[in-house]
Amino acid sequence: MGWSQLGVLMLGLCCAAHVVWGQGYVNIAPGKTYNQSGTSSSSTSYLTSNAADGKTGSYFRSDSLNIPFWEVDLGRTYPVHKITVWSLNTISYYLTQFYITVDGQPCVTVDATQIRVMNISVNCSSLLYGQRVRFTRTAGSTSRLYLNEFEILVPWGNSRCDEGRWGPQCRLYCDNNCGGRAGTNFCYRSSLNCYDECVAGRWGERCQKRCGQNCVTGNCDLETGNCSACIAGWYGEQCNKACPSHSCLLNTCHQKTGRCLACHTGYDGENCIGNL
Repeated sequence: MGWSQLGVLMLGLCCAAHVVWGQGYVNIAPGKTYNQSGTSSSSTSYLTSNAADGKTGSYFRSDSLNIPFWEVDLGRTYPVHKITVWSLNTISYYLTQFYITVDGQPCVTVDATQIRVMNISVNCSSLLYGQRVRFTRTAGSTSRLYLNEFEILVPWGNSRCDEGRWGPQCRLYCDNNCGGRAGTNFCYRSSLNCYDECVAGRWGERCQKRCGQNCVTGNCDLETGNCSACIAGWYGEQCNKACPSHSCLLNTCHQKTGRCLACHTGYDGENCIGNL
């Protein structure tokens, strides 16, 4: 997987681990429940919670295992996309090859040929909804996993209300048209705008607009309302224009221009209105 697929936002040695990269995001990993491969250390120096406490002076250390992992249980389903991982500021403990999953769904993979750094920020290959986020080191040999800090960054407006709620005290309900993975209904805490997805057939910031009835799948672009393709007999960005001629073969025309793609026998021309 290349860097363009990883969507890398930041590389290098910089700043404190608790810094949130980019305005409008908050780290939701602290204060949750954590798990690890092997047995938990009795030493406070290596606790699983150290990897998500927002402090640069503490860290997590796993048992010496072939494929060690660290995991956070967020307590409920969140939309997960942007993640930053920090290792120790010692080159022998730098991040090498690893992968991240969200409820078992592949988020991102980095192999040893790509990077060996203290910290890295990545995007999941797509927006994922889940509760358990796992970091697994795949070094290929028995070794310990060291994590200084693991950050999961979500837009601040969606960070603290339960699913389906919004407002300063999370007492208001999101619009039923907000969508996501089956069973989810997220909107921003501050604005009622839906978070990234609408239910089928809807579009717009609050998913209050209906997709054109002539969109071939019934769905459309969430921001523009444009259809990916039209059913037979219609054209235009939102498939709201009738093909100009019934002489088009199969009653189909070009989605942008309305020109016939082919003509019935005996007709020719862009709109199939001329006789052969």
